[in-house]
Amino acid sequence: MKTNGYGPRKGFTLIELLVVISIIALLISILMPALRSARLTARQSKCAVGLKQIGIGFVLYGEDYDQYFPHPAGYKDAWKNGDTRYMWYIGRYVNNRWWGANRTSSARYNFPPEVKCPERPTSAYSFGMVSGYTGHYWRVLNPSSTILIGDATSFFFNSNRWNGNFKYRHVDMAGNNQGNLNLLMGDMHVSTIPHHAKLITTPFDSCKLLKVKKLK
Repeated sequence: MKTNGYGPRKGFTLIELLVVISIIALLISILMPALRSARLTARQSKCAVGLKQIGIGFVLYGEDYDQYFPHPAGYKDAWKNGDTRYMWYIGRYVNNRWWGANRTSSARYNFPPEVKCPERPTSAYSFGMVSGYTGHYWRVLNPSSTILIGDATSFFFNSNRWNGNFKYRHVDMAGNNQGNLNLLMGDMHVSTIPHHAKLITTPFDSCKLLKVKKLK
């Protein structure tokens, strides 16, 4: 009986198949944390880009209003339930079309969606402002080392207000809101504080990053 010169075809043995599956599973277990970390980093980077755009909005607002920054709570009944928030004043310079469409709605209490942090609910605040910057910002003596706005759960950013509204808000690898904290400093550069750094301290007066020094 003639043959075609080829021997019988041999498939994978069960052991070989299990080895291949084990290798694939091992590679997935190695890659998944890296992919998750990259996704979290991308979200935080998007948040930082939004902060930078808002910083430009602050500069443009200051140029139009005699180098003056608004109060975080707005101007009318500022320490109660102000009719606006600082975001309403700055948002005009971030996205004028959005601002014009929402200037009389509740959206005026927040920023345009494209600059908000992707890890926050659409209805929640994204960034809080340090009230010490209210007034003529050119009088601030330490802008590069003092927070202007940062990740927060309120329109304020104070270390002793509402039980630390700043909280480390970016999601960490365990899924908790204890990741890094993005900050826009007074000189408009974005800084990131690692989750383990205890740089935001209480009370307010003892936190170096929140002590806004001004010319008298």
